[in-house]
Amino acid sequence: APIYLATEAGIPVHVYVDETRPRNQGAQLTAWEMAGHGVPHTLIVDNAGGHLMQHGDIDMVIVGTDRTTANGDVCNKIGTYLKALAAADNDVPFYVALPSPTIDWTVADGLKEIPIEERSGDEVSLVWG
Repeated sequence: APIYLATEAGIPVHVYVDETRPRNQGAQLTAWEMAGHGVPHTLIVDNAGGHLMQHGDIDMVIVGTDRTTANGDVCNKIGTYLKALAAADNDVPFYVALPSPTIDWTVADGLKEIPIEERSGDEVSLVWG
């Protein structure tokens, strides 16, 4: 919603959308949503974000979350952690946009209490989208 509101208010916005492999949710869903709302965007490979941050092309990073714990741990796609590290290393503000239903007040520590989803390695040998 912050991106849509900024666009509607006439604030110049350009979104770099990670493809989000292996299932390409960024390419299939996020880019489609940006286009549907008239938000200028560029689809990039997952690890290009850090490079763009190094070169000063990124003003801020906004990610989503699949689940957020009571202490603020953010559980999301595997590339989110590396985006956070790259943002910190390049002094780029990093934000998590989370709807309240993603907050799990019963979980105190995401690393200890939330299992990491593991999928077949075959998924990375196929190109979706």
